[in-house]
Amino acid sequence: MALPEIMIGAPLTAGGAFAVAPVGTALPTDATSDLNPAFKTLGLIGEDGFTLTQNRSTNDIKVWGGATKRRLTNEFSETVGATFMESAAAETLKAIFGEDNVQVAGKKISIAHTSDGSAEQSYVITMKDGDARRRLVIPRGQLFLTSQIQYVHSDAIKYDVEITCYEDEDGRTSLEYVDDTAA
Repeated sequence: MALPEIMIGAPLTAGGAFAVAPVGTALPTDATSDLNPAFKTLGLIGEDGFTLTQNRSTNDIKVWGGATKRRLTNEFSETVGATFMESAAAETLKAIFGEDNVQVAGKKISIAHTSDGSAEQSYVITMKDGDARRRLVIPRGQLFLTSQIQYVHSDAIKYDVEITCYEDEDGRTSLEYVDDTAA
């Protein structure tokens, strides 16, 4: 009898599961290959991991008598939500506030808070379950802060973010790859 094929979504590495690169960077086409060196990791993610949310509005086509014969998609969107934990990591701050708004000089960082925000980029999230791997690839996405930033002595400074996934040239908002060959 085969075991259930249930996977968990643990990060591949504690500080390297989320990666970002400019749009147009060669994207992975599987769950295990090395990422293009242009991808930069975004550090630690909060203990709740991340969420992938699909929003869809539909319109039912009904026939005489009220039976539904077809459902059409009117709108579709996809977002990824996470909490970034590394508030002193330059690459994380650049992803949140925008490349041009973060200046780094050695160990000193300055962040300009502007309405510009972050540019459209490519994102890759790599997960593991034992030897099995899972990868979510977002060819075109834009990251936004979704809540206030709290500065307090009793907790880490963290950033709740949402990545809006835009369609690529093939109409895909994201791609997901699973490799369970080691199991």
